[in-house]
Amino acid sequence: MTTVTESEQPLTEANVRFEYWKEGEEKHTYTDTEENSEGMYEGTTEMSDPGTYKLKVHVEKGEELHTHKPYVLEVAEK
Repeated sequence: MTTVTESEQPLTEANVRFEYWKEGEEKHTYTDTEENSEGMYEGTTEMSDPGTYKLKVHVEKGEELHTHKPYVLEVAEK
């Protein structure tokens, strides 16, 4: 889940996707999201292999906006 804002206001009706991959691996996986409320986007996936993952949140709206923000996730064993 992520909140997307522009000029401190919720960004609505955007195309938001999560891209993630396990550190050291080349295969990237994409998860589409749905906007649950103004500027709040949620997508579901399962990472069953523990380790460090890189995550990018991609945001696109029209032709004028295409950006992404990187994160690092630590996935623990169950």
